[in-house]
Amino acid sequence: MKILCNKTLWLICGIWLVSLTANAQSDPKLVLESQGHSARIWDVAFTPNGRNLITVSDDKSIRIWNTSTGELKRTLRAQIGDGSEGKIYTLALTRDGRYLAIGGFLSYKGLGSGNIKIIDLKSNRQVATLRGHTNVVHSLSFSPDGKYLASGSSDYKVRVWNVATRKAVAILKGHTKPVYGVSLFGSTLVSGSYDKTVKVWDWRSKQLRKTITKHTDRVQTVQFAPNGRVFASGGYDGKTFLFDTQGNFLREISSIDVTVKKVKFSSNSKKIAVIGTYQTIFDVSNGTQLQQITRHKYARAAAFWGDRKERRVGKECKYRWSPNQ
Repeated sequence: MKILCNKTLWLICGIWLVSLTANAQSDPKLVLESQGHSARIWDVAFTPNGRNLITVSDDKSIRIWNTSTGELKRTLRAQIGDGSEGKIYTLALTRDGRYLAIGGFLSYKGLGSGNIKIIDLKSNRQVATLRGHTNVVHSLSFSPDGKYLASGSSDYKVRVWNVATRKAVAILKGHTKPVYGVSLFGSTLVSGSYDKTVKVWDWRSKQLRKTITKHTDRVQTVQFAPNGRVFASGGYDGKTFLFDTQGNFLREISSIDVTVKKVKFSSNSKKIAVIGTYQTIFDVSNGTQLQQITRHKYARAAAFWGDRKERRVGKECKYRWSPNQ
């Protein structure tokens, strides 16, 4: 297992790094950046080739790391504002690694707080701002082909966006509390809310297929497996459940004594990581526990890539390991 902390990163880098930053209304500008995140990290994702890890944070920055060396490659700032304005709570990456969507407390010219920004990682330019949510955005999910983006917000709504036209093609209403989890596969969208429900939608017809009331407390996270055959949900009741695409209950994956912050599937859909006090990896087919990681306490984000797993948590350290190690 390899451990890289920020202090170690500074020693490895040894020099000031040139990075990219952008304010809310302009293209990225070059600035000098010397360190990692300075506040809580909310979400992480690998680029498809596994060479880079993308992290977003309360410090209002997007940081891209070299996974081989632990070096900070560049920094993007979507928005800088007073107080919470500019904090980034969620990200989504297209499967080809070209476009990054971010959401959180992002406004436009001081108005609203639920805007979504799309960044072209090839040119390091912001190419779109999606406006429609009236409160902060907590969750984003691209369709496998990258043509559509789903978003969940504290305005209680789920939106599906056509990325090319930058327009909302579906607005799904039904939750009665903030929506903290969305996941999109084909015409099916699943959403999880602080109203304790998981909803299964046909977003193309804008029809609610099913409301799941299996959780006894707020639902924090939902995710489809990459193969689209099952999805999982987790929440404040400490439970992680597995369902088929119609929302039929399959099994309980785990039960812990704290909130499940994230559930993440491996790229082959065979393993699932449950992120809470500790980080536990299970076999999707039968719910067998494969490994428990106790190095972090109360992690908030995780991402799989290939046969390795890497997590960026808090504001200090990054850990990488093999799930079978």
